[in-house]
Amino acid sequence: MDCKVCNNRMIKTSDFTYDEILDFINGEKEFYSLILVEKEKNLFGHIEVKKSLNFRKIKEINKNKIKLYGLASPLTDGKVSINIDNFKITYSIIEITDEVVKIIKSYVEQTGKKYFSNTKLNNYLWKKSSLKRLCEFEKIELNKSEEFVDLDEEFPF
Repeated sequence: MDCKVCNNRMIKTSDFTYDEILDFINGEKEFYSLILVEKEKNLFGHIEVKKSLNFRKIKEINKNKIKLYGLASPLTDGKVSINIDNFKITYSIIEITDEVVKIIKSYVEQTGKKYFSNTKLNNYLWKKSSLKRLCEFEKIELNKSEEFVDLDEEFPF
């Protein structure tokens, strides 16, 4: 599949299995991370920031750099930004607290092994769980002080 933003070939992330999520809930937290994804689009002085959460596997840790499955750039000191034209995508690691574990455990108990899906888990985290407060949509207008000038009088065509 190709990326909608940069048109490069996307790397398929290895999804979590139901058993891996159970291992996470039971204490193996060092191989997993919760990532806040902020997609910032700047068009004509209007900035839109869409946020989401992704639960990802950690591929490799090397001092202050963390490599995640499915992300080409490593996170340095828990953050990386990628700029493409008028888009900026920022990935930031969020601490996995007891609340996060409790939310994931609740989701797994609701769905069960038969209906478990990594994609649905990620959607649940940022749309329906109490973590959605971290993912509020922002719209920022720059140059609010400029007034609209009607140019119809000078250029009647």
